[in-house]
Amino acid sequence: MPAAAVPVSRRTPAAQPGRGILLFIILVVTSISALLLLFGDPIVAAVPLLLVGAVYLFTSLPLRVPLYGLVFCAAVSDSLPIELPGGTLWEPPLYPLYSLLFENLNKVVPIEALRFSGVDLLYVLSLLLLGARALLRIRVDRMGRLPVTSALYVVAALAFVGVVWLEVWGVGVRGGDFRQSLWQIRQLLWLPTVTVLFALTLRGVRDFDHVLNLIMAASCLKLISVVWFYITVARPLAFEPATLTSHYDSILFTISIATLISRYVHTTHWKYLVLLGTVGVWIMLGVVLNNRRLCFVNIAVSVFMIFIMLRGPMKRVLTRLAVYSLPFAFVYLSVGQVANGKIFKPAKLVTSVVKQDDRSSSTRDVENYNLLVTLKQSKLLGSGWGHEYVEEVVGDDISLAYPQYRYMAHNGVLWLWTIGGLTGFTLLWMPISIGIFLARRAYLFARSPAERSAAALSICMIVTYMLQAWGDIGTQHLNSTLTLAVALAMAAKLAVSTGAVPRRYRFFGTRREHPSVAATASWVGGVQ
Repeated sequence: MPAAAVPVSRRTPAAQPGRGILLFIILVVTSISALLLLFGDPIVAAVPLLLVGAVYLFTSLPLRVPLYGLVFCAAVSDSLPIELPGGTLWEPPLYPLYSLLFENLNKVVPIEALRFSGVDLLYVLSLLLLGARALLRIRVDRMGRLPVTSALYVVAALAFVGVVWLEVWGVGVRGGDFRQSLWQIRQLLWLPTVTVLFALTLRGVRDFDHVLNLIMAASCLKLISVVWFYITVARPLAFEPATLTSHYDSILFTISIATLISRYVHTTHWKYLVLLGTVGVWIMLGVVLNNRRLCFVNIAVSVFMIFIMLRGPMKRVLTRLAVYSLPFAFVYLSVGQVANGKIFKPAKLVTSVVKQDDRSSSTRDVENYNLLVTLKQSKLLGSGWGHEYVEEVVGDDISLAYPQYRYMAHNGVLWLWTIGGLTGFTLLWMPISIGIFLARRAYLFARSPAERSAAALSICMIVTYMLQAWGDIGTQHLNSTLTLAVALAMAAKLAVSTGAVPRRYRFFGTRREHPSVAATASWVGGVQ
């Protein structure tokens, strides 16, 4: 055998994290011992160790690890007590974590200049860390990373430009309220940046699974505090809250249920069926306690998206099961309209989605009408940030609970149309459109059940974001931003790794067919 054909194993030090951690522990122990012998002061001994630890983390800890932590902390943290029924009766145990992440730091630290949230600071530090590692050629974030199609970077840049342009147009040209505009754009401005961060740090399907597992774990942990409050606080006081979780928990519950279903139907492994019957049932309890019809809509649409993409024997089994269950579902929904048991609450919520004859729906109809009136005033360019929508028809007065309601409507999709018009909305919504396109292409070209499941879940997460944006200010929360960014990054990676699109995507002009695309297309054609 020629020498060039002999496989050579090259293991770089960065590929052996266990050895690095062991050396670090040895260094810590020896340094503490030496410094304590010299100075006898533990604080003095800790300073150089902290510096050494910071250097070690700077050179060796992948950025995806703190991003994992951010996703988990954002998912598990409790919302503002005032947003939850019974908020005056208790303070959620993880509300301080919520305050640290979401609210301005000057409310936590007595420094008035800290007029930004903990998440804003983490994003800036992440960008600085990536930039410093790039200048010093530290490749810890590049090892094992799947490539990303350039289309994602282009649409992310266009979305960022769209947000900045609407700030210039709305505040600089049309005299909008700058302070209110900062509140409007916070999450939308960070979304393209966070998407790129995940695209540059997540390695592939395995990391995507880690994020989904963290979301499921956070959902399960959050439900423990919710059930505890209901049993120990609400029931002894004969207090029946309309809901026990926030609107944004609907996103977490939907992603968790969709993950369990997608993994089982694409792999048909018994362990996922067991998880669906245990963890899935526990999370469905959270869906019932959430008691929000939008959550049921999110789950139903996600399951439907998985179903229509599915191929093979499992789809035939599920189709028969759906047909056979239709009479039972009809009976359940019919009885649920007259029965008052708690088991029929989901039936009432599902029916209310169709009827739309309650007070909340009427209020939303009024708001949607006012948004359409506002849009007609500037269909092409919109009003820009820092402006209220036109309230031609006055609905219920919610100014006491939500004084800025005209600066940010509940229907986030129509609201973005009024802000950006045709031009701005196209720029802001382009990552979502391209993300669905890439995920669908990746599903068709996927070569393993894991890839198909990841592509399907990417679409479910993007569609959930869209539904939440339409239903209740879904564009303005950290969980919305993080889950959408992860889904877009994963779709862009899968599209390249499966050969669905080339890495360097040309938007204009003709191009030669990418070899991997041609090879995978012939393989898909042969299978189908």
